[in-house]
Amino acid sequence: MVIEQSKEKKNNLYIELLRFVFCVLIFLHHSGHVTNPGTSLIPSGGLLADGFFMLTGYYAFRHIEKVFYNYADVDKIETIYNSGYSMKYTIKKIVRLYPYIFFGTSIIYILEIISVLKSGEATALDFAMRIREFLVEITMLPLTGILQNGDISLIVYRNTPMWYLSALLLALPVLMYFVIQKKGLFKYYLVWFLPPILQAGMIKYFGGVLPFQQFLGIVNSGVIRAFSSL
Repeated sequence: MVIEQSKEKKNNLYIELLRFVFCVLIFLHHSGHVTNPGTSLIPSGGLLADGFFMLTGYYAFRHIEKVFYNYADVDKIETIYNSGYSMKYTIKKIVRLYPYIFFGTSIIYILEIISVLKSGEATALDFAMRIREFLVEITMLPLTGILQNGDISLIVYRNTPMWYLSALLLALPVLMYFVIQKKGLFKYYLVWFLPPILQAGMIKYFGGVLPFQQFLGIVNSGVIRAFSSL
């Protein structure tokens, strides 16, 4: 038993190291030093975001396996089945980050409003639009297309990296629901066939497997990427 626990802890350390490497590479990507044309060390920073989706899926589904399929208490399992557990789990993960999300997004909008006020060109409509955009961002809904502008939604957003968490909020509860309620369907069909179907669809409609802020009908490409990678 001690050996198994040590092995599990060691494996978790490897995963944490991988997350750290992904964070560093994403930072370098946004700095423009590793993915610019002519100086590219990696093909796209989008690969790293999808790597985080995959790690999140690993932890989420391992958690489901532990909670739902190792309980001997049938009544307890039934209670969890009917409690909207997949959404609660997702919200719980995001709540830990939410103070940073709210603070960072608020600072961005405050600084922009100050800049507009100094310019002397602000109108009541400008402020109303910014308040609407702020509310959409802090409620984690950028990828719903509420503020869609042509084919690109986040062009009007200020905290663009929030697309990742918005995609997670929209995709993870749905997939976890299938894992909990339809284990056989997920284990034997969805996990094998859904990712290649989604990626083939992205290649066909968007021209690649890492589309950013494009829409297929009302569905944002970021949400499709989240489903595929999770």
